[in-house]
Amino acid sequence: MKLIFMGTSSFAVPSLKKILKNKSELKAVFTRPDAPKGRGLQKSSSAVKSFLEKNKKELQQQNKNNFSLNKLEIFQPENLRSAENIKALKKINPDLIIVAAYGLIIPSEILAIPRFGCLNIHPSLLPKYRGPSPIQTAILNQEIYTGVTIIKLNSQLDTGDIIAQQKLKIPMGINAPQLENKLAVMGSNLLIKILPDYLTGKLKPRKQTSPGQPKPSYTKLFEKKDGLINWKRPAKEIAAQIRALALWPGTYTFLKIPGEKNKLRIDIVSAQFSSDPAKHPPGLIFLTK
Repeated sequence: MKLIFMGTSSFAVPSLKKILKNKSELKAVFTRPDAPKGRGLQKSSSAVKSFLEKNKKELQQQNKNNFSLNKLEIFQPENLRSAENIKALKKINPDLIIVAAYGLIIPSEILAIPRFGCLNIHPSLLPKYRGPSPIQTAILNQEIYTGVTIIKLNSQLDTGDIIAQQKLKIPMGINAPQLENKLAVMGSNLLIKILPDYLTGKLKPRKQTSPGQPKPSYTKLFEKKDGLINWKRPAKEIAAQIRALALWPGTYTFLKIPGEKNKLRIDIVSAQFSSDPAKHPPGLIFLTK
């Protein structure tokens, strides 16, 4: 089995680890280009590329009878629609492409290359919460359950046939980065578990919109303004907002300082919901014992 892996964020790393330990032949990794980060705006590698660079020697030792990481090509295209990238993929001629949190649309010309298609690991119970932020949206909406879905990619966003699903009860008080870690590991384990039956045709894909399935819903990209707390909202909703947006864009409020013209911005990194009756108006800062 010749594989190509496409992934960018930390969500993709556990799946890449599993593939490297598998007997399949990983030919190439596609990830997003290095991007400026932090206050200094220095270019930084994606989580996937950083993982490969930091663990190169260890991975080579683990896979010495399989392949050499020196021969593993890492591609970082701005997009996948160029003739050059399509030509490179056709030259590799993979049997299967596995995608996890890659961040780029995969054109139909590439979807048609591998004989077993392209499998994508999505962190929701599709068709619920298609789109870019299923983990944050599940917490924000105070869902009881979420999960991972492995689909066979088609030309439309997150609408491909379902190969496998696994449900997870969302732990009380968990924030988005913590839930992402759980789902990433769950998705990687599910992928390795179902691959043999998928490749032999024992596992039949099913439509997302089949009878008994929930109606499709979509998520959005969150912006900085989404992190502003409205203290008139119920406490449970505010606590969910703080947990959901912990990684991006973060949650914040403004405090009026006597004698100061500008309000002070206060970032709120965590919060707990309390069922005790409120003794003070919402948004008031006070000391407790």
